[in-house]
Amino acid sequence: MKKLLLLFVVFLLAGCGTAPQSHTEYTDLAPLNNGWSRIYVNTGRYYPNSDTNSSISNKLWRVEEVGTVFVDGKRIGDLAKDESIVVDLLPGTYEFHWIPGGQPYKFCSVKAAVVVGAGETKYFTSDLVNNVSMAWGLAGAAGGLIGSAASDCNLNGMIDERPSLDPESKLVSYVKFSGKPIGAIADSSKAPSNDQPSSVVQKLRELDGLKKDGVITESEYQQKKKELLEKF
Repeated sequence: MKKLLLLFVVFLLAGCGTAPQSHTEYTDLAPLNNGWSRIYVNTGRYYPNSDTNSSISNKLWRVEEVGTVFVDGKRIGDLAKDESIVVDLLPGTYEFHWIPGGQPYKFCSVKAAVVVGAGETKYFTSDLVNNVSMAWGLAGAAGGLIGSAASDCNLNGMIDERPSLDPESKLVSYVKFSGKPIGAIADSSKAPSNDQPSSVVQKLRELDGLKKDGVITESEYQQKKKELLEKF
């Protein structure tokens, strides 16, 4: 009986430390289309506190630690250890989040607003951030609260921007996202003018009246007239 119990415990421990099967490498990534944007997301790291720039971290690799990435609520790909996915989208603002394959603790998926411009490429990681350490700090200050009760989550799933892609990650998925951005990025070069033709004509008449009344000189009149006609 003891041997069976021991084998059962070993089996459970082995399952908790199981890595998911890696995905086939994607090798047909085309150049970015004109006017589109590109986002890479690679498997991130586990951080023992809220500092996701800390050197104290471990790469995610277990089934419970890796998972699925979403854009505006739509699944775009799954990650295992040292893997990355890429999504092409139109310029604008999108909502990114990810959910691990298993949730052994109380987990919260933190949604991130990602803004990209035309022709821009950005890099992100899917990180797990320990929230228990912050909870215990609050517990001590409050005088005896249970750590997990001081926070809604034990772990936060974060999408964090990085300066480049992890060189050890392999590309396993590509999606050309068909959805529209939450908010589009305005093109300032095409911004509409506040001066409509009718208002320009009215300003020219007013300008002529100022010259006749001697409020402005002939040179000032000609300069302002030129500026208004250019807007017209």
